[in-house]
Amino acid sequence: MAQYTPYRKGTLLVPSGPSNHLHIICTDPIYSAVKGCDVVLVVNISSVPSVGYFDRTCILDVGDHGFIKHPSYLVYSKSVLWRCPTISNKVDIGEYIPRSDIDNHILLKVIQGFNLSDHTPFSILQFLKRNNI
Repeated sequence: MAQYTPYRKGTLLVPSGPSNHLHIICTDPIYSAVKGCDVVLVVNISSVPSVGYFDRTCILDVGDHGFIKHPSYLVYSKSVLWRCPTISNKVDIGEYIPRSDIDNHILLKVIQGFNLSDHTPFSILQFLKRNNI
């Protein structure tokens, strides 16, 4: 069986707390000297809460992706660089489930949001700048 390789526009359903959340892979693999392997930038999608605060920088709606059933927001505060070998392993053992790709125009909106959100970690902003993303 071929090993899964993460890629830009890919999405993964990942266990997160009491349920699974859709995560968008925002880059193709990029070597990270700090992590000692290829990494991809990943951001989580969560349903817009009926009450309380959430990051309004990038809202996705029903129809933006087949998995989205309610208005949802990008959780830029929890964006992260994931090691590609770890992702590959977790997909191969069934812990992470690949879903359909995100459309280009949605991905561009998501990527623009990293720089617009007040909640994007500084390390992610540095990664984006260093890699001209």
